Amino acid sequence: MTRNVNRAAAWLAALLAPLPLLAQTNFVKITNAPPVTDLTSGTGCAWVDYAQNGYLDPFVANWAGNNRLYHNQRDGTFLAVTNSRD
Repeated sequence: MTRNVNRAAAWLAALLAPLPLLAQTNFVKITNAPPVTDLTSGTGCAWVDYAQNGYLDPFVANWAGNNRLYHNQRDGTFLAVTNSRD
């Protein structure tokens, strides 16, 4: 079984190796204030243009408390658009 998994992983790596990296890999801080003040234990995040205005909005998944969706204000800040109970 392990041999088949290793072969599959090697095949997948060889298949994907020529693909260009399409994700942004670094960010530059443009403000002194924290862009998001979510103080709960974040377990993951995603960027999506939920408003369909051409700007990415962060979604933060939290271990404890509510998940949060923030609207990109286009000035380096984000406005929480989901309600918080904590």
